[in-house]
Amino acid sequence: MRALLLAACMAPLLAVPALAQDADRRVDVRTVKCFDVLAADHEDRIAAIFFYYGVHAGIRNIWVVSPRNLEEKAKKVVEICQANPDMPIFDATPKAFQE
Repeated sequence: MRALLLAACMAPLLAVPALAQDADRRVDVRTVKCFDVLAADHEDRIAAIFFYYGVHAGIRNIWVVSPRNLEEKAKKVVEICQANPDMPIFDATPKAFQE
């Protein structure tokens, strides 16, 4: 069950071009750049953003979210990434929490 959950969580990241090149390669998710996520199609971009949002929500012990809040935060992450394409998305995501 754990392996299935992990696979489901990692699937969106494999859609990001920089990560999809070699499925056997190990990737430090803290180093994926915003431009890699922005290069993905809309659905894959949102899935990757939600992955990172979930990581940071877990770090911050946030367990209750609203769909409206998720959409607003995802849009904010895209704005941050568009302004800072070389920033790791791992660093961009918590900035959306601050606003």
